[in-house]
Amino acid sequence: MRRRAIGYIEAVMAAAVMGIALAAGLTTYGAFAQGVAASPASGKVHLPFDSTRSAHAPQAACGFSLAEVIIVMVIMAILSAIAIPRFAAAAQNGTADLAARRLAADLRLAQAQAIQSQQQQSVVIDADGGSYTMPGMAHPDHPARPFVVLLGEPPYNGVRITAVNLGGPRILTFDRFGSPSAPGTITVTAANRTRSVRVSAGAGRISVE
Repeated sequence: MRRRAIGYIEAVMAAAVMGIALAAGLTTYGAFAQGVAASPASGKVHLPFDSTRSAHAPQAACGFSLAEVIIVMVIMAILSAIAIPRFAAAAQNGTADLAARRLAADLRLAQAQAIQSQQQQSVVIDADGGSYTMPGMAHPDHPARPFVVLLGEPPYNGVRITAVNLGGPRILTFDRFGSPSAPGTITVTAANRTRSVRVSAGAGRISVE
C-alpha cells in the first residue's frame, strides 16, 4: 500500500509540474498568437494596437524580449526534464501493479474452480515466455480458447515474470478444498518496478505485495 501511495503521489507531482510547464508555454504562445509585431530598433515584441483608445493616445511599451522568451523556454525544458522521468516511473509502477493484480485474480479464480468442481486445478507458470496457463479452464474473454495470459501483451506491455518461488516446479495446484500444493511467491517486473503475488499455506490466501 505504501509503495502504491508513493507511486500515486509521484504521478500527481509529475502531472502538476507538466501542467505548470504547459501553462507557461501557452502563456508565451498566446501573446505571440494575438498578432505581435517585432520592433527592430527596440528588440521588443509588442502587442497589437488597442482599438478602444484614441489613435493619438500614448501607449506604454509592452512585450517580451528575446531573452525573456529564451528564459521561459529554458524553464519549460527544466520542468519537463524533472516531470517526464517521474511520470514514466509512475506509469511503470502502475503497469507492474496491474499485472500483479491480474495474476492474483486469476489464481483466486483457479482456487474457486477447484472448490466448485471438487477437483484439482493447476496454474502453470512460464517465466521464460512471460505467461501462465490454467489447463482445463476456458478463457473468460474468449470461451473457445484455452486460458492463457501473456503478460508481455497489452495492457501489460513489457511486464516479465522474474521469479517463481513455489518450492519446486513452476506449477501451482489447488486441491478441492482450495489449499495450494505449496506456498510461495510469483514476482512480476515492469522496467525496474516489481510486484509479488504471495500464496499462503493452508487456506491459500492470495495477496499482492
